[in-house]
Amino acid sequence: MKPGKETRINDLESILRWEGELDNPRIREVLGVQPVWASRLLAELATRMGDLASRSTSHAPLRIKTNGDTSAVRKVIESSPDDYLRIVSASAQIQTGIVDGRHDLSLVHPQLFATVNRAVRTGTGLKISYRSMNNPEGTSRVIFPHALVRTRQRWHVRAWCTERCDFRDFTLGRMGEITAVGGETLRGQKDDVDWVTMVFVKVAAHPGLSQSQQRMIEDEYFLGEKTKTLSMRRCLVGYTVQDLNIATDVNTQRPPAYFMSLEEPGEVLPLFRGTAQIS
Repeated sequence: MKPGKETRINDLESILRWEGELDNPRIREVLGVQPVWASRLLAELATRMGDLASRSTSHAPLRIKTNGDTSAVRKVIESSPDDYLRIVSASAQIQTGIVDGRHDLSLVHPQLFATVNRAVRTGTGLKISYRSMNNPEGTSRVIFPHALVRTRQRWHVRAWCTERCDFRDFTLGRMGEITAVGGETLRGQKDDVDWVTMVFVKVAAHPGLSQSQQRMIEDEYFLGEKTKTLSMRRCLVGYTVQDLNIATDVNTQRPPAYFMSLEEPGEVLPLFRGTAQIS
């Protein structure tokens, strides 16, 4: 399959999963292709889905099999409604009743992003003016970035800091002047222990909720399971806990401000050592 065609099939699979069915007219509406191409794409998608979807006749829509049991579908979720939103929002021709009500306050200037991105890709350094809570006026730093990270609230770059002689996180929105510097660092991504180390964080409904409330949270966030285990890089644990508003101390962080909590905080809290912003 050509890359373009593979992308189209992936997009159609997302639409099928989140609309429940897909037919020739819908494919033409989404992709702007001719009926013959729409039929071919639909046939290839049906082959990919296998037993997860079916058509009653050769002209009927391809439908996700549920048999009234949504738990069966939950086990095969491989995409997000955000994927679906991206696809249907890309075309003004598509009629949808979905509205993205999120507000992104982490806007970054394209030139700054491109400069950081280039440094990440080439393994070169940057001289930046960086502001923090301890130094809101900004200080000069030389960093060697190895990864750009998008968390829920902001963009930041993981980089070797020559002043601290350690790997740190730098929020892009707090960078001022930025220029490329020559040379390459001897400390790259493979040397960043908190980056290369993967950890598992188990989340549960907050024990301060009633039994009925806990079941509701489990259905809403954990697909009906008692807990949800999240896999992530060790340096991203703090961001995840903050972004998802997960209580780390159930005695002081109570509902209704917190609906979820760490299942094993004693094992997770030490991991926060790799998540501190520069101060």
